[in-house]
Amino acid sequence: MDYQQACDFLFGLIDYERKNEAPNFDLGSFTDFLSRVGSPHRKVRNPILVAGTKGKGSTAAFIASCLREAGYCTGLFTSPHLISPTERIKVSGEPISRRDFSRLMAFLKPFVREEKCSFRTVFEILTAMAFIHFVEKKTDVTVLEVGLGGRLDATNVVSPVLSVITSISLDHTQILGHTLKEIALEKSGIIRPSGITVSAPQSEEVRRVLQDVCAVRGNKLTFSDGHSDVVFRSLSGQQFECRKERFLIPLLGEHQVENAALTIDVIRMLNRCGFRVALSHLRAGLEKIDWPGRMQILRSSPLIVVDGAHNDESVLALRKAVKDYLDYDRLVLILGISRSKDLKGIIQPLSEIADFVIFTRASLPRAESPNELLRIYEGKAPASVEPNMKRSLQKAFSIAGRKDLILITGSLYLVGEALALPRSHLHPKIYSLHRSS
Repeated sequence: MDYQQACDFLFGLIDYERKNEAPNFDLGSFTDFLSRVGSPHRKVRNPILVAGTKGKGSTAAFIASCLREAGYCTGLFTSPHLISPTERIKVSGEPISRRDFSRLMAFLKPFVREEKCSFRTVFEILTAMAFIHFVEKKTDVTVLEVGLGGRLDATNVVSPVLSVITSISLDHTQILGHTLKEIALEKSGIIRPSGITVSAPQSEEVRRVLQDVCAVRGNKLTFSDGHSDVVFRSLSGQQFECRKERFLIPLLGEHQVENAALTIDVIRMLNRCGFRVALSHLRAGLEKIDWPGRMQILRSSPLIVVDGAHNDESVLALRKAVKDYLDYDRLVLILGISRSKDLKGIIQPLSEIADFVIFTRASLPRAESPNELLRIYEGKAPASVEPNMKRSLQKAFSIAGRKDLILITGSLYLVGEALALPRSHLHPKIYSLHRSS
């Protein structure tokens, strides 16, 4: 099986990340499947689960980077991917090779095919592959970003040495529940009896849920309270102060400072659990994080920024970051959103800072149609629709001048399509004459 065949088989399975339907989770069935392939979930060393609504991927990447700098062979499993599924499974910062990806898919395929009354999903197979890869590479510690919720997520079959919960807000309400309490209960599914949990600051309602769950399970809960202040910022990153120490991160936005501050408290707790991560390792890990698609600058003139904000809270954080961190004349917004999201809750905050809006869609079934986004749009800025990312960029370049900002957001899948475009699409030779002078 070559890499393309492996991808064809994988994405021929049920893919709830891309389909517009509620998933039917069965953690018991997935555990049985793992037992048939050697129970790799029981052999992964020192797993750390990271759940939450906003910032879980960034936080997981921060934690893994710090542990790697401390000399630990570190596994990292995240989702979704931007361009290649190999991005989701990393050891010591390196994605799984296409050869290993293909080999492990060939190993798993017969076990998938032999199931008569069940089925496996794309996320489950990637999770199983990650477990096997981490065992083969003998990772010392593994950081696992929870895919959805927590209680029934495929990653929740391990016994975590530490559970981490980032900021919780309303998202995936058709699956996780329509209230913060319901969603918090689903996320708290990663909290283990007699375990340890580190949580980001939460609303009072969420805070009570986590406290109640930890009390019942005898879990030691710590809320991150590391107050942080940004002391310097530029397009290449920002410096902030936390617990009387200064740190530098290459990611933009105060929300990334919050994720880094949570990481600092996670590392402090890991040190109490027997890990050895010095302050120098912590600093280097935060500074060297590689996490594309989050306030990532692709071009400076005109300024092109991509960000995977895809829910109400992350969109508000993005809007604030754009206003606080970026200098531009006009903003041309390219926006594509999944059908299951709060469309108005995402469109309105971003349209308020836009001078022109281009509605488009990523190439996946559950992406909302650009025409529907335009129909519910109530902003004052002129707006149009384009069928895909390539056409959207062409339209944006016909509008934007050298001192303007083109912001691409609303979906990590849309961001991935922008990153996958040939570099020539980001450097067109012809500009709109009335804006280029």
